[in-house]
Amino acid sequence: MEEGLIYLLLSSAGVGNRVYPGTRPQASALPAIVLNTISSTPSYSDDGEDGIREDRVQIDCWGSTYASAKSVARAVTTALSAYRGTVDDVTFQYITLDLQHDFRESGSNAAEYLFRTSLDFLVTYS
Repeated sequence: MEEGLIYLLLSSAGVGNRVYPGTRPQASALPAIVLNTISSTPSYSDDGEDGIREDRVQIDCWGSTYASAKSVARAVTTALSAYRGTVDDVTFQYITLDLQHDFRESGSNAAEYLFRTSLDFLVTYS
């Protein structure tokens, strides 16, 4: 599923090509996106698991300025919010934006201060 989301992001306008699973490499160029699955829940029918899952995926949009982090977050939201479709062998039944938070990360000097907009998406897929 994560590979499908990364593909959707990389093929969308305004997102750029710096999309990383798990963590952003130290000193990598900005803006950048980091994708992490926070939780994964199977769906059940009377016969057990029915092959449908709902995952909470956190997508952090990093920028050296507030405006750049927000610009990438808007592009990610445009690419994923209300998406339905199939990528490779994953059928995305529906993707919804659930939460959005803004953060300012500090370092040892002002040049290392980064901005982050964190988006939580609920991804229903099979």
